[in-house]
Amino acid sequence: MSNDKFQVAFLEEASELLEQLETLLIELEQTPDNRESLEATFRVMHTLKGAAGMFGFSKIETFTHDLETVFDLLRDGKLSLNEDLIDLSLRARDQLLLMLGDEAAIDENEVSAITAGLKKFSGDSPQTAPEEETNTDVSQDSNRCLWWVKFVPKSDLLLNGTNPLHLLEDLQSLGEMKAFTRAGKLPALDKMNGEQCYLTWDILLDTANTENSVRDVFIFVEDECDLSITGIAGNARTDLEHLWGELTDYFRSTSEPDKGEIAKMVAKHAHPEKTEEKKDLPQTPGENKTRSAAPNAGNRREQTIKVGSRKLDELVNLVGELVSLQARLDQMSQKKGDIELTAIAESFNRLTMQLRDSALNMRMLPIGTLFNKFGRLTRDLAKELDKKIEFETSGEDTELDKTVIEQLNDPLVHLIRNAADHGVESPEERRKAGKPEEGRVHLSAEHSGGHVLIRIIDDGKGIDPQKIFAKAVEKGLVHADAQMSEREIFNLLFEPGFSTAEAVTRVSGRGVGMDVVRRTIEGLRGTIEVESRLGKGSVFTLKLPLTLAIIDGLLVNIGGNAFVLPLSSVNECLEIQKTDLRNEKRVINLRGSLVPYLDLRRYFEIVEEAPQIQQVAITTIADKKLGLLVDEVLGQHQTVIKSLGPLYEEVRGVAGATILGSGEVALILDIQELNRIGEQEDLLELASHN
Repeated sequence: MSNDKFQVAFLEEASELLEQLETLLIELEQTPDNRESLEATFRVMHTLKGAAGMFGFSKIETFTHDLETVFDLLRDGKLSLNEDLIDLSLRARDQLLLMLGDEAAIDENEVSAITAGLKKFSGDSPQTAPEEETNTDVSQDSNRCLWWVKFVPKSDLLLNGTNPLHLLEDLQSLGEMKAFTRAGKLPALDKMNGEQCYLTWDILLDTANTENSVRDVFIFVEDECDLSITGIAGNARTDLEHLWGELTDYFRSTSEPDKGEIAKMVAKHAHPEKTEEKKDLPQTPGENKTRSAAPNAGNRREQTIKVGSRKLDELVNLVGELVSLQARLDQMSQKKGDIELTAIAESFNRLTMQLRDSALNMRMLPIGTLFNKFGRLTRDLAKELDKKIEFETSGEDTELDKTVIEQLNDPLVHLIRNAADHGVESPEERRKAGKPEEGRVHLSAEHSGGHVLIRIIDDGKGIDPQKIFAKAVEKGLVHADAQMSEREIFNLLFEPGFSTAEAVTRVSGRGVGMDVVRRTIEGLRGTIEVESRLGKGSVFTLKLPLTLAIIDGLLVNIGGNAFVLPLSSVNECLEIQKTDLRNEKRVINLRGSLVPYLDLRRYFEIVEEAPQIQQVAITTIADKKLGLLVDEVLGQHQTVIKSLGPLYEEVRGVAGATILGSGEVALILDIQELNRIGEQEDLLELASHN
């Protein structure tokens, strides 16, 4: 791999680490006593610093080191976490992100200010007690400790590219060290596997560093080893040279050394510091407890490999071509009537479906990768709007096609900004309404059949339908005497330029965006619905398909032309006589309910005479039923979606195309757009009769 490829790999990894860092910092602000989050935050910084140094990004390495130093003090309890430190850390994270990109975009003044702030935090932390400062020769070693490190690597440690000797070298850089190597697991030469690790180590380290610093040496291999770190003696320099001979004999005599026995030997060779009062041994949480991977993790651990998203896209495209080929094989086997060919076609069909599902699953990502970004957004909005807002998420493990996730960012940003600005009230307003001062914005995801439901929920003041209706009348969008349901009124929010905000703010209020939100969601073959109660809050629900690449379709015929309807939107199909369609209102009677229909033959201007008996596919979009009139329903079809290209982007009612087994091209219909077309035709019909 060339240096350029190494650097590209670093930039990708660093971007992911900075995303994790932002999420962890927000988490720490909400739960400052969460030790696990603090350790995870430090590990991210430590990893980023190490990788930056390895690939020559010295500026990132130095800047991250300053940040890491402050968080090391937090781990040791020498600093307390507060809002100012979180603010500074988030600013540092933003600058690190800029450093990964265009250097011209870096604000050197901001970097200097952040560095000075970090130095202030680390400099203000007391390292020694006042009485110790008067005796420099004593204070230099007053925090020394002799650590006993028991390092037992898993047998497959070498397979992960880790060299245990490098870990020992890193450990030696912390102070004076002696290591005893155990080779009891070493097999006979003819049975030895050169890719497995058979050695273990007992190590004594005399250092002024803390247990956390010692443990950081093994930060990347803790899941691949059994590791215990035990404090043996404090506030004393140990003569390891004279001690080691005696200790080596002891280590040889037992496979399970005892801390008490080691401590007795150490006491003979220790030189206590000249302090007026002996200090306590440094705290060693989890002393004599072994840190190891989860039970049986060595047997269950999955091996993972990073694959570029472009390669996954290519794989899905190839699988799509295979699905089209499989349809042709099915058709050919039916025509030939050959039993052996039919059996091969059925086996090929089964394997193709398995391959399709596997390929699509590879592109599925947990939606938490997207949700994690919005904690910072909500925090910043709350500060800007002078509000108190708690941001919550649920269903982060819900998986969705990466293509869908990539296009969801902007719509969700807009909806969350609206929830914070227009939904959640100020602390004063909430107190008057009998609510807690802190508002809540909740982002959730869950599977529902072949779809994913994403909800943006706030407990704010809600949306007033009468206010929306009045604004719509003022803008000429509806007549003042129009009869509209609450759902239809809420849908007016998605009209271009519509806004009920009394004042334009930096956050929102210009009426630009909600129409784009709906257009983006519908471009993903999804829907958006609004529910709201005055004084209680609002819920925006996005309903999205799991994948955009391959869908189950309903193949229909109209005037000898093939079309595909997305099967997820079709409820049922029924036959209808041509004579039953002769009514001015263009509705059909479905078990006592009147359902409007759209004549697709007329819409696509197909001039051939329609058959006497036609079929209607009843579709549902956002609880609205619409019948689509076709000549014949041919059956279910695995549909590989192909784009039509820029020349056909403006064709209404068409979402794409697919290639059938016969080689014929079939248009895939856009049910949502056809629903709107049906509504417009109803309005035109109504206008012509008035």
